[in-house]
Amino acid sequence: MVAPTYTSTGYTLHTCTLCGYSYKDNETAKLVCSHSNVTKTKVDPTCTVAGYTLNKCNVCHEEWKDSETAALGHNYDGGKVSVEAACGTTGTRIYTCRRCGETRSETIAATGKHGSTHTQVSVAATCTNEGIMLNVCDVCGKSISSTSIPATGHSGTLNWVTVTEATCGSNGLKNGCCTTCGAVLQTESIPATGNHSYVTNTVEPTCTNGGYTESVCSVCGERHESNITSALGHDWEERTEQKQVGSEVHTFCGECGMDLTANGISGAAVEAHAKAHVMAGGGGRTYETSVPIYETVTVKVCRRCGATE
Repeated sequence: MVAPTYTSTGYTLHTCTLCGYSYKDNETAKLVCSHSNVTKTKVDPTCTVAGYTLNKCNVCHEEWKDSETAALGHNYDGGKVSVEAACGTTGTRIYTCRRCGETRSETIAATGKHGSTHTQVSVAATCTNEGIMLNVCDVCGKSISSTSIPATGHSGTLNWVTVTEATCGSNGLKNGCCTTCGAVLQTESIPATGNHSYVTNTVEPTCTNGGYTESVCSVCGERHESNITSALGHDWEERTEQKQVGSEVHTFCGECGMDLTANGISGAAVEAHAKAHVMAGGGGRTYETSVPIYETVTVKVCRRCGATE
């Protein structure tokens, strides 16, 4: 049996000694404490948290609050300037609570009064475009006014830049540019050099074509021929060669590849040849195909170029 306490009910616990199953019954209510022995602790209020009295029963240990007092609220000082306000920027004043040290900030409005100034180039002048000069506050850096800077005009000296190189047969091109901005102010032609750079190649004569020396300019491609010689003509000789004049059908052995017709085997002899292969464990197939017929002819052939006649 479990007796009741101030925080929990009492009950009888039954447990089976064989399987361990358990259950409760005869439950009794919690004990009621009269709070006859209580300790009181006073908690003072702070700037943001209310004060109260904390009661704790020394018998049942229950705790509760009473006698609450309101939070005190912050007691700020007169404040100190942490960031001075300027002509174009706000400042900051910090207030500190005398009790807890909590701080709060307050914005100080900008004065709106600019002090000393200096000039500053915002956009530099170029040869053709005006620039911009700013009058800037030394304190806040704000631009108060602006004036124009006159365009400088192009430089008196030209920087000549070659656009197209002159060659032996063609004029070139060059631009005169401003040394400041690079603008093209003048264009002039560069005369052709007239000095060809020839590459020569000797072409030997053949049986049918004459020979010559070919000169080609590697720059402009101008070409001319010199040292022209006549064609050599053919240098004939007679040769014999085999010329196909027709074709005929021959019978071949599919086992050994023999041309039976060329070897004078025909008719029953063809069947006997095939049977011999079968008896030896091979195949007895034969087939027919067309073979060319050649005859010996005499032709004229050039010894140099291989031409025939």
